[in-house]
Amino acid sequence: MKSKAITALLFALAATASVFAAPWVNEGIGNGAGAQVIAMSPADPKFFIYGNDMAGVFTSIDGGASWRMVDWKQLNSIKYQGRGNGIFYCTPVFHPTDPNTVFAFGRNRTTADALFTSTDKGVTWSVLAPKSQFGNSNLISIYIDRANAKFMLAGTAANAYQSTNGGSTWMVCPTVAGKVLGFLVDQSTGSYFAATEDGGIYRSDNRGVTWTKKNGTLPGGGAITSFAGGSTAGSAAIYCIATSNGDVYHSSDRGENWSSVMTGIDSALHLQKVLVADDLPTTAYVNVAERSNSYNIYKTTNSGARWTNVYSPSLSGGNVQFGYKAYEWGIGQSGPLTQGININPADANQLIGCGYGEIFLTTNGGGDWNQIYTNYADSGVKAAGKRWVTRGLDGMTTWFYYIDPARRSYRYGCYSDTGFKRSTDGGATWSDSMTGVPTAWRNTFYEVAFDLDTPGTIYAAAARTHDIPLNSTYLAKGYAYAGGVVKSADFGATWTDISTGKGLPVTTAAPRSIILDPSDKALYVAMIGDGVYKLISGSTTWQRCSSGLAVGANKNVCTLKRYKDGTIYCSITFNSTGVQKGGLFKLNKDEQTWSEITASTSILWPTEFDIDPVDPNIIYVGSGSNAQGGCFKTMNGGASWTKILSVPAGYAPIIDPSDRNRIFFTSFENGMQVSNDAGMTWTDYPGVPHSGPLHMLFDRESGSTFVTTFGGGIWRD
Repeated sequence: MKSKAITALLFALAATASVFAAPWVNEGIGNGAGAQVIAMSPADPKFFIYGNDMAGVFTSIDGGASWRMVDWKQLNSIKYQGRGNGIFYCTPVFHPTDPNTVFAFGRNRTTADALFTSTDKGVTWSVLAPKSQFGNSNLISIYIDRANAKFMLAGTAANAYQSTNGGSTWMVCPTVAGKVLGFLVDQSTGSYFAATEDGGIYRSDNRGVTWTKKNGTLPGGGAITSFAGGSTAGSAAIYCIATSNGDVYHSSDRGENWSSVMTGIDSALHLQKVLVADDLPTTAYVNVAERSNSYNIYKTTNSGARWTNVYSPSLSGGNVQFGYKAYEWGIGQSGPLTQGININPADANQLIGCGYGEIFLTTNGGGDWNQIYTNYADSGVKAAGKRWVTRGLDGMTTWFYYIDPARRSYRYGCYSDTGFKRSTDGGATWSDSMTGVPTAWRNTFYEVAFDLDTPGTIYAAAARTHDIPLNSTYLAKGYAYAGGVVKSADFGATWTDISTGKGLPVTTAAPRSIILDPSDKALYVAMIGDGVYKLISGSTTWQRCSSGLAVGANKNVCTLKRYKDGTIYCSITFNSTGVQKGGLFKLNKDEQTWSEITASTSILWPTEFDIDPVDPNIIYVGSGSNAQGGCFKTMNGGASWTKILSVPAGYAPIIDPSDRNRIFFTSFENGMQVSNDAGMTWTDYPGVPHSGPLHMLFDRESGSTFVTTFGGGIWRD
C-alpha cells in the first residue's frame, strides 16, 4: 500500500501538471450520448470530429479505432438555454486540402461563443471570429469552397454570411433570410447557393453581391427541411426535401426547375436529411426521421432516378455491426441514424451516422456499417451481458464509480440513461448488469450501498428519472417520478426489487441516494419529491423517516451521508416551481426527527456536501445556482456559514481522505477547483478534459484517482 506521503505527492504533481501531459484516461464501456453532430476530413478520411449534447467534443485520427476528448478549456459546446452542459448544434467543417485544420463553432473556459479553428487535428483551438460578426447569433452551418479555401459561408437561424479571408472577417449575404440549412459553391459556373428553411433556395451569380430565389417548381413556396448539392467542372446538381409534402426534389439546372425524385422511397416515411459529396453530384443519400419508426437510409447513384435502401439493421442479420447498447436495449434505442449523419465531402462512399449512443461508419457506400465507439472484449456470439471496453468515446453521465470492498477486481458504475455497469477484471472490460431490475427503473442508477458484513450484497437506488439534481426540469413539484431500491446478493450480477408493495412510494417519487447504517443494518433512501424512508433490518416494510425534513413546501431530498460517529445527514435541493432555497439536515436517531443546520443562511440549489473527518462541526456544502453557485463552509456545526468559493453550477465539495485541508470542488459545467488550505484559496485542477466532473474516488491501494462526470464518463489518472 502506498504511503500517505506518496499519495499526497501524486496529487501535488497532478495539480501542477499540464492538461496535455496529465495521464488521465477514459475508463468504461463507451457511449456517444444524444443530439450529435459528426464530420470527416476530405483531406484525411481517418480524421473525424464529433460533438454531443453533454459538452463532449471528440476527435479520432485513426478512422474511429480510438477517440480522444478535446479538453473543454480548448473547445466546448455552446450552452443550451443558458445553462447546463452544452450542445453542438453546428457541424464542424474541415479544410478541403489541409489534413490538420478544422473549424467549429463553440466556446472554451474563458471565451464566449465564437468560431474556432484548430491546425493540429483538434488538440488546441483558437478563436477565428467572435459571435458578434454573426449578429450575435450562433452558427448552425459552415461551408468551405473546395477550390478556394479562403472563401467560406456560414449560417445562423436568421441570416447567411460570407468570408473571403479564411473566416477572419464576415459580411452578411444580402436578402438571404431564415434558418440556414446548407450551402454549395458550384465548381462548374462559380455560382453560390444558400438554402433556408422558409426562404428555400437562393443563388448568387456575382460572388455573393446579390442573391435571387430559385425555388422554381418547388411546392409550398419553397419551404424546405434539408438541402445538399455537389458539382464537377462540367455539371452540378442540388437536392432538397420539401416541407409541404416531404418529397425529395432534384434540380440539374441550378434551381430553375425542380422535379420530385421519389422512385424507390416509401412515401409514407418522413425524410430527415439529404447528403451529397461535393464532387459527385449524381450520388445522394437521404435518411428517415425518428418519428417514422424506420431505419432506412436511401441511396441514389443516378441523380434520384431510383433509390435503394442501404441500411438494414438487425441483430440476427442485416448489414450493420452493433455495439453493446443494441444487445442490451434493442436496436430501436441505437439503430436509427437520426441523431446526426454526415458524408465525407470528398468521398461519397464514406458516411457516419449516430443513433442514441451508437456511432456507425460505412466506407463502401452503405454496403455495410460498423459501430466505432466500443470494442467487443468477450468470447462467443455477441449478446446481452457480454463484456465490452470503450474506444475512448463516452458521453454518459456517471454518478459514482465503486471498487467492491470485498473483491477489488469488481468495479461498478452508476449511470444516467444506461443504468448499472459492472466489471469483474479491475475495470479492463465492462458489461450492463440489470437483470431483475424493473424495466421502468433501468434508466438511472444513482448510488449503491454495500453490506460490509455480507460480501456480494449491494443495495441500489434505481430510477426512471435521470440527471437529478442537475436538470431543473426534473425538480419540479409533481413531476412524474418513479423508482425504488433493488438488492443484489451476487456482486451486482442480478437484482431483486425490495420496494414495490412494501411501503416505498415507487410510482410517485424517485430514489436519489441510499446508505446502509452498519450499526443496526438499517437502510435509508432519499426519495426525491417525498422524503427519506427507512428499512429496519429484518423487516420488509419501509417506514417514512421525514419528520422535520423540509424547507417550506420543498421536500426534494437529495443526498444522504452517514458520518463515522453514526450521525446521518440529508440535503434538500431546490424545487424548480419556485422554492429555490434548500438546506442540510441531520437526524436525531432517538427521536427520529430532523433538524436543519443551514437555517442561519440561504443556500440556493444545494447539491452535495462533505464533512471533515476529524471535526464534524466543519462541513462543506455545494450550490448549483447560477447566481449564487459555489461552496459554503461552516466551522461551528451550522451556527454560521461562509461562502468560500464562487462557481456557477457548483456541485460537490470533496475532502481528500489523506489530507483534510485538501478540498476539491466540482462543477457540472465549470470543471474542478482544488484548495490546499481548507478552502481559503483555490486553483484549477487540471487533467480531466470534461467540463462537468461530479465525484471522486481515491483508491489508496493503487494510488489512482477516479473522477465521474456529468456527460463524460469515468476518468482515471
